[in-house]
Amino acid sequence: KEGIKVRASTMFPIRFICQCCKQPLKLNQSMETSGLETTQEPTASTLSAQWEPGETLERGPASKAETDTEKIHDGELETLQEELEGLELEEARLAQELEEVEKNQKRVAEDLEAARAETQVLDQQDEQHWRDYSNLQWQQLELQDELTSRRNQLVRAQIQWDWLKKTNVFSATFEIRDDGPVGIINSFRLGCLPTVPVSWNEINMAWGQTALLLHALSNKIGLEFQRYQLFPCGNRSYLKSLTDDVGGGEKEKAGIFIKCLGH
Repeated sequence: KEGIKVRASTMFPIRFICQCCKQPLKLNQSMETSGLETTQEPTASTLSAQWEPGETLERGPASKAETDTEKIHDGELETLQEELEGLELEEARLAQELEEVEKNQKRVAEDLEAARAETQVLDQQDEQHWRDYSNLQWQQLELQDELTSRRNQLVRAQIQWDWLKKTNVFSATFEIRDDGPVGIINSFRLGCLPTVPVSWNEINMAWGQTALLLHALSNKIGLEFQRYQLFPCGNRSYLKSLTDDVGGGEKEKAGIFIKCLGH
């Protein structure tokens, strides 16, 4: 048919190529079985003798358009080949970069693992520091409480000391008063009257307190008795003569004691 060329090949069968798009045509079965039988009748030797490369069965030598098309195809092929080579180089470069990236990634992973281990150690140290800080704060609070308590005790002791400095120890220890004609020391009466009976045990306790007061005063001022020595022993207190033994009854002993008071 018009517009279709038949390009022969060195091997059978014959192919039909579209003149416009230069693509092989696929014919139906009826055309292959009927119309091609007469076309394929010439022998291979005849076709090889009559056909040369670049010729068609119908028109002979290839046209200029076909030659240009083949040149364009060759140029495109070269261009594609160059692009392929460029892509291969690019692929090699990217593969090398990928290898370097993998190495860097491995190194970064190792650094990250080391950093995590160091961070864990630092976290443990930080936790230990916080525990130590809490313990120190607790100790500081305890010391502050103890210091406050000691200061309060010091203030209280100072107040008591000031009070004691103003207090007469003898007045605080020995309470001396009278109940009419009878003197009283620390709630013990020093004698009795016909109208005021007092037991001898109480009287002896009163004179014992008096002996203790006299003995304390003599030691306070550094007084030494020349003739007698006091022995305060509660209700059994007594005087000892430094020259000779003391005899007589209770009245004589009381007189001697009064002499000691006179010193």
